[in-house]
Amino acid sequence: MTSSVLDLTGPFMLLNALRPLRPRHTHTLLIAFTPTQQRQYREVLELHSSRMSLRLTLCGEGVEPMVTCSHSGPIMDFGHLLENDTTTQVIKLYNGSVLPVKFSVLLATPPDSPQPPVSQSEDTQSTDLSSHTTERPTGVFAVCPDEAVIPPGKSADVNVTFQPQHTHTYTQGLTIQLSNKQTVCAADLRGVAQKNNLHLSGVDQGPTHTDDKSVLVILRSDGGAVSRSLELACIRTSQPVAKKNVEFVWEGSAALKGSGFSVDPPKGSVEAGGRKSLNITYTPPKGHTQDMVEVVTPLTLKGHETEIYNVTLQAFPPR
Repeated sequence: MTSSVLDLTGPFMLLNALRPLRPRHTHTLLIAFTPTQQRQYREVLELHSSRMSLRLTLCGEGVEPMVTCSHSGPIMDFGHLLENDTTTQVIKLYNGSVLPVKFSVLLATPPDSPQPPVSQSEDTQSTDLSSHTTERPTGVFAVCPDEAVIPPGKSADVNVTFQPQHTHTYTQGLTIQLSNKQTVCAADLRGVAQKNNLHLSGVDQGPTHTDDKSVLVILRSDGGAVSRSLELACIRTSQPVAKKNVEFVWEGSAALKGSGFSVDPPKGSVEAGGRKSLNITYTPPKGHTQDMVEVVTPLTLKGHETEIYNVTLQAFPPR
């Protein structure tokens, strides 16, 4: 037997070779259909023998996969976690197509070098104080499953797990692609691992290395009182740590009043998984003549480890 030649740029392809057929024997033809567009296709395949010809009309329809993803946005943030702890987030995929759809989850290669610990910023930005790097990072994100087939009208869950071993700010790219190379999800996975179960954010300038506990908070007044807020969070963990909550106290809060500063609350606690705003207010004293007012006050944070930050408060009254 012989056959006509199918369109080399078309979606149909004859996969196996033809061979002579003995009387009452059969031969199976394997024909692949690989559409590249959402439309209907039709092509004729002719089979020839010494005595007859057979025309086969090949028909197929290309269908665009309709898969939606529960995660939106360029970032999937796992927040702060203790070293050797684990947290998982779920991405749900729904197949609205009439055919099964296969997907694959791809993780980018982790960065070869650690990120800078904390960078200086303008007073309109804030810094997280727990982003210090102590060791070279390794891949700490994992996905399950990394590929699967979603039946029509069904959903599939992709579990993304963050399990860091060392104190570091981690980031890694994640992409979910369908079998036609269509991307249904692209996000940067981000997470911070640390040794202590507390973290403080919202300052203008943080420590430059792990042992440094000096931070800067800037307040600019237009003539009246001006306020800023720091945020203290307590990490929830399943590990057997000695202290689950976080206590804080502004040492010398009473002495701040003479320079026009006040803090609220001056002391308190944060339960596991909770957050609390530490409000700092500057009210220019009457008759002030200074271009800048600066005060340094200790902030003691007691988690399962105690940290003491030397907080420099800088206020710029109106001229």
